[in-house]
Amino acid sequence: MANFYTETEGKCWQWIECMNGQIPDYAVIGGEDINGEPIFVGRVIHKGETIPGKVVPSHKVCYIASNNKEISFNKYQVLSSRADLKWSAPKAGRLIERAILAGRTKNGNSLFVGRKWHDSRSLVVGYVSPSQKELNYPFDCRSWKCADFEILRYRKSDIL
Repeated sequence: MANFYTETEGKCWQWIECMNGQIPDYAVIGGEDINGEPIFVGRVIHKGETIPGKVVPSHKVCYIASNNKEISFNKYQVLSSRADLKWSAPKAGRLIERAILAGRTKNGNSLFVGRKWHDSRSLVVGYVSPSQKELNYPFDCRSWKCADFEILRYRKSDIL
């Protein structure tokens, strides 16, 4: 496993390269699958973009939402942190305040980690684009979008 650091990462969190269901120490749990299995915060590099998604260890992949599909990758990065990161609903005008930067589009747009309950069955991780102000997430072989979600944030004290 290799470590990847960007922006304010390194002090509080890092992305660790994994494959085939590997989960590093201090991996950030983002949700749970239908069967109660933990879902971890992950990301992949796909077509020149870094896209946040969900790692389901028993499936041995990271899933992302792309082009109206759920796409799986057996090589991915997992968010690892000893800090007390928190999930909270976005507030008007403060969508990305202290949000965890997790990816970028080809156009340079930032992508952040978000999650939501899908049909009250699974707490699913995906990405939030500030320009769209919605969560894009993979579930059941397709991608979904919604305006009601939580975003992963760090505390100010975590980076001081």
